[in-house]
Amino acid sequence: MKLFISLMLAVCCLVNFSVNATPQFIRYFEDIPLMETVNEVESTGFVFSTPDATISEIFLQSGAVDSAEFIAFYFQTLYQLGYKSTAFSKLNKINKALENGESLFAFERDKQILVIKILSNNPLLVKLSLSPDQF
Repeated sequence: MKLFISLMLAVCCLVNFSVNATPQFIRYFEDIPLMETVNEVESTGFVFSTPDATISEIFLQSGAVDSAEFIAFYFQTLYQLGYKSTAFSKLNKINKALENGESLFAFERDKQILVIKILSNNPLLVKLSLSPDQF
């Protein structure tokens, strides 16, 4: 009987874990998961899509993680999704932002550039932008 109860508790824990482990994805960024404790800023963001390209943007916020944790999570996640870190010199708009002292990270995949811009650290406020690499 004790073995049966132990097995039932283990199954319940596994079922609960698998339900809670389902990732949410960032609106307008179809395959990029939303980090736990990070939220989309309501009433922000847009997507413009054509057969040749997609342009999208959204703001994310969190009071529970800082920029280092956020960037570490997305560096690991984006590499797993096929993104590669790209040189900032490829885009003039990124170079101009760096001159202003902003924290920017750029990733490239399938002729698209994903830019993560840290606007503030406490609380965390981030802007994500996706555009064609020729934009």
